Amino acid sequence: MIEKPPINFKKQYASFLRQYIHQPDELLLDEATTIGKRILEGKIGLLELADVHHETLAEVMRQEDMLSHETLNHSNSFLLAALVPSNMAAEYTHVIRDLLANNEKLQKQKMELEEVNADLEQFNFLASHDLQEPIRNLSIFCELLPQYLEMGKQEKVLQAVAHIQAATQSIKNLVKSLLNYSCLKDEISFEAVAPKVCIEEAIQNVQHLNADARVHVDEYFPEVYGDASLITHLYINLIGNALKYAQKEAPTIHVGVRSTPEGQSIFYVEDNGMGIEEIFLKNIFLPFKRFHTDKNIKGTGIGLSICKRIVEKHYGRIWVESRVNKGTTFFFTLKELRK
Repeated sequence: MIEKPPINFKKQYASFLRQYIHQPDELLLDEATTIGKRILEGKIGLLELADVHHETLAEVMRQEDMLSHETLNHSNSFLLAALVPSNMAAEYTHVIRDLLANNEKLQKQKMELEEVNADLEQFNFLASHDLQEPIRNLSIFCELLPQYLEMGKQEKVLQAVAHIQAATQSIKNLVKSLLNYSCLKDEISFEAVAPKVCIEEAIQNVQHLNADARVHVDEYFPEVYGDASLITHLYINLIGNALKYAQKEAPTIHVGVRSTPEGQSIFYVEDNGMGIEEIFLKNIFLPFKRFHTDKNIKGTGIGLSICKRIVEKHYGRIWVESRVNKGTTFFFTLKELRK
């Protein structure tokens, strides 16, 4: 009959395990092996050992909010050292694999939750700020319109209608941008994509924003692996921004690609516009953020957030360099098609 383990066993094992999780040490593994020998002698029950191990892990998880891969690997090493003398290590391996898989799922769910919470915060900001102005204008001019009609002031009527149409369009644009942003959570289909075709289509879509601008496009672009419609949308946003913010005199846009010494392609869209102050650069990809006060430049403040999400969907990264009154360059990487 297996003896009841001494009362201090749980505390002892938990203490050794906690120490090893945070600072692995061979001497602590020796302690685990000693515990394994006690299992062989029948002084400690295997189930009792498993209970203590999982209780300790659960406590660490509560304290640290989430178990990292490193934490799990250390705890598994300690447990395996305890199980080796009793020949139970192999049988316990499948349990360890399940633990790692479950932890990975938890980590992913936590990240998704944090992203959803951040999106909700930004949506609250949108609802309380960006949507308020067009809704207020809509309300004001809808009240004034009947008065103008009754007074027979035709010019005022036309002005009120124009304001109502502008406010309605502004709300429609915000809602459309929000839908585009939220739809990017869905999975995408990957295939070979020619970036230059996407660029040409994007330019056709946005050239009306600045008909005087000269857009120079590099001759060669490497094929990438991704979603052609999303990559086109990425260029529509970046080239569209460049056209809107380019210099009024001699506006110039450069759409190109260059290679790093390691052979990675870096795509970029460069303008010679007003530039962005350095203090704003770290938040530039947050949704509903605008970093200029020129009301003549239309936008919802979500285009760059969409760009970031598209690039991340393609396992790439996006960043920006800018100098006030000199211009801005957006750089990004995409998953390349290796032949």
